[in-house]
Amino acid sequence: MLIHADNSITNIDFEFTTVTHAIQDLGFGIACCGQSQDNKRAFIKGYLQELGEETSDADVESLWVEAELAQLGRWNVRALQI
Repeated sequence: MLIHADNSITNIDFEFTTVTHAIQDLGFGIACCGQSQDNKRAFIKGYLQELGEETSDADVESLWVEAELAQLGRWNVRALQI
């Protein structure tokens, strides 16, 4: 919680704040895409593009599978897809 000079308050939620592997963030990112395969594909492709990596269908599919598998260790991810 931050208390500002004007006595207003800002709450900060650190629930998902941690230092971990990028694949954990990618797994959470595609979970936020819900059931949309197009959104998931676009998210992964955009991630690869920003890194300057190859974005062939095979490259996207490979990372997408890894991101889906990364979700298995998260207890709350399916709640986002309802």
